Amino acid sequence: MTFALAIAAALFAQEELDRHIELMTGSRPEPGGFVITAGKGEGDGFSIRSTNGVVTISGESPRGALYGVYELLERFGGCGWYAPWRTVVPKRKHLVVPDGTFLEDRPAFAMRQPSWYAVRSNELFAARCRLNGEVPDGALAHPDPKFGGCPLRFARRLYTSHTTLVLVPPEEYFDEHPDWFSEIGGRRIRGSTQLCMTNPEVIAKTAERALAFAAADPGSRVVGISQMDWGNYCTCRSCRAVQESEGALSGLVLGFVNAVAERIEKVRPDLMVETLVYGPTVVTPKTVRPRRNVMLCICTDADYAEPLATAVRPRNVKWRENYERWTAWTKSLYQWDYTPNFRWFCLPHPIFRHYAPNMRYFRDHGVRWIYMDGLAFPGGDFGDLRCWLLAKLAWNPDASTDELVDRFCRGAYGAGASFARKAYDLECAKLDEHPELVLHFGAEAVPSVFDADYFRQSISLWTAAEKATQDDPDAAFCASLAKYPNLVGLLLLEAAKTPTYSVTAHPERFVRPADLDELLSEERRIREAASARGIPLKRSLQRGQDAWVLRRMEGMRTPRAVKASSVALVGPEDLIVRDGDCSGGEWNERHGYHAKRLPDGSIEVYPRDGLDAVRFLVTDLAFDEGVPLRVSVRVRLPETGGRSGEAFRVRAKRGSKVVFERSVKTDELSTDERWISAGDYAPVLGDKLDIVGAVAGAVTVRVSAIRFEKIETD
Repeated sequence: MTFALAIAAALFAQEELDRHIELMTGSRPEPGGFVITAGKGEGDGFSIRSTNGVVTISGESPRGALYGVYELLERFGGCGWYAPWRTVVPKRKHLVVPDGTFLEDRPAFAMRQPSWYAVRSNELFAARCRLNGEVPDGALAHPDPKFGGCPLRFARRLYTSHTTLVLVPPEEYFDEHPDWFSEIGGRRIRGSTQLCMTNPEVIAKTAERALAFAAADPGSRVVGISQMDWGNYCTCRSCRAVQESEGALSGLVLGFVNAVAERIEKVRPDLMVETLVYGPTVVTPKTVRPRRNVMLCICTDADYAEPLATAVRPRNVKWRENYERWTAWTKSLYQWDYTPNFRWFCLPHPIFRHYAPNMRYFRDHGVRWIYMDGLAFPGGDFGDLRCWLLAKLAWNPDASTDELVDRFCRGAYGAGASFARKAYDLECAKLDEHPELVLHFGAEAVPSVFDADYFRQSISLWTAAEKATQDDPDAAFCASLAKYPNLVGLLLLEAAKTPTYSVTAHPERFVRPADLDELLSEERRIREAASARGIPLKRSLQRGQDAWVLRRMEGMRTPRAVKASSVALVGPEDLIVRDGDCSGGEWNERHGYHAKRLPDGSIEVYPRDGLDAVRFLVTDLAFDEGVPLRVSVRVRLPETGGRSGEAFRVRAKRGSKVVFERSVKTDELSTDERWISAGDYAPVLGDKLDIVGAVAGAVTVRVSAIRFEKIETD
């Protein structure tokens, strides 16, 4: 920590103390009554001592001193910071710290960072939660030095994840060096590619560029070097040989990172190299071990329905076995933990009671730094509570979750606390009643136990909390934000009763809910109230799906009767475009799109490695369960020529399970639009029908409609 940074942090700590005492008592403290001192270290620990009327707050560092101020204000002043829009500072005559008081505290993890919206959007709130990390975007991308700095500074643009093509971008190097990139099916590929990780030139260039990024960002101490977030790992003879000899893809990736780290160490022995252990690289290699200057960032690829340390599900047991091998090999451990459901952030994910035991498990296995991946947008299920709770548990995983939840409910919701606690218990009870629930962070299915009755009960409780806090606007707003995802969840279920398209012989089964207009008005009211505070509510993580949900809700405002029909033609306006890592509406050669909507309304599906590009949600179709439908896609090639082989796939998913799939070959298509039969299948409510990009390097196709037809039977 530089001298200037230390001074800024110390002054800010004093200002925070004085400001809050003034808010409590009406005046700032007398000089000498509160003394703040800070050491020259980097730890976040502190002590508070009261002797002969003088209160001394001592930090291991200026940041530690700031956290000591917040502890004093919370413990002795009753202050609380529950969201950027909810601060509690009780009125009192004096802030009293009893004489003889001595306490000290330090966090379980040296770096702590949830990425939930509340802290991602507000660096002051993050500091008050004693969070000291950085994230690549938002308010915490370049935090103000007065908050004490970050103990784990990554070089700009080389953060924890998916950086290899930032270092060696194909748009800059592919034309001259195609052999630097993945070989797939005997061809070097440009889009959705990885690096050829055994190529000595690639290793040298990666090290050279990483050093340049670090030099351009003085003060950075870590460079992130990790694979891209898709498949297409190189299958050239050399890369394939390493993977086969090590028995795991991690052997290839870690071997590459080690080679880069060795080069970096010769120039910058102080610089750490971070790399991901996640997804396909979780399985440990036979012989490759991380070098001394390599930091492992291990992602929790597990089912959160049970605590990791005592988990018995096969997926979790396998993950834990690999995890305990990785953590035995190094002391430079960074944990990437997933705290929501990434498919639908707004829907229930009852894993609150497993946060603490999982953090204790990480701590006991030597993790020093923890990142708690969360919702970057507002509107998630208990988003404010999760953010605050995770911050408290990252400081002290031994704290009682129930006591912390009670404390949050009292502080955030005021007179509505009892209703808030009941809503929390209602969600948690679903896991107690249904321990078979699968709560992986990427689970696509919304568990059926969260039905319309559940959402209506939850909405009723949050409505009661709003009424109880009508004289406390900030608490009432917190209750509205907590109510919002339940409204969205219920509306998504009710959407199935007012579908846009029909292939049913029994339209009488689809009845518009009597209170639909009321629900829609309430959803809009909360969204507009949030907008007035500068908070843009989101409904899901998926790009394109947000727009579909909003459009679907607006469409539900207009009453319409479902009619009997045997054919449904779904136009492109009601297909969800999964646009991947697009940037500014332009083709991104490094990442590619999944798909892009064109001016004529058609959707261009790009070659990817089996990722869904276009989606239709079956909730928008009135059908008769058990009756098979013939599915067809209207499609054409944008130009003649190109590769042979697979063009795209059509598949239906029920949760995460594929229940129907058909591969369409290039020679079935032409530059003229034609209907391609994908096959027959009987849909179930909640299914998703996807058009899937083919293996990278194949052709691009244009989709303009999907047709569902009842199959004629004798």
